[in-house]
Amino acid sequence: MTHACEAVKTRHKETSLIFPVLALVVLFLWGSSQSLPVVIGINILALIGILSSAFSVVRHADVLAHRLGEPYGSLILSLSVVILEVSLISALMATGDAAPTLMRDTLY
Repeated sequence: MTHACEAVKTRHKETSLIFPVLALVVLFLWGSSQSLPVVIGINILALIGILSSAFSVVRHADVLAHRLGEPYGSLILSLSVVILEVSLISALMATGDAAPTLMRDTLY
């Protein structure tokens, strides 16, 4: 009989959270810098953080999809992708100039 307090072991490690946290720390410390290499470095680090977060979300949704089975698994995968798209489009629309074709151009 197994013990109820045992930790569930998976083959995945949760190291993908390091990049977004590191990007936030770097942005907090050097975000107001006007130096071009610093700005490029912050943008590259932010891109790595966004991509690692997106792949982590998809990986978790894939694990849940395999555990829950066919009808619910497909819904979870679809919802995770839609939420990622909506969050990225919302972040894009919240910054910058108001462009009427921005929503259309980001979707197509």
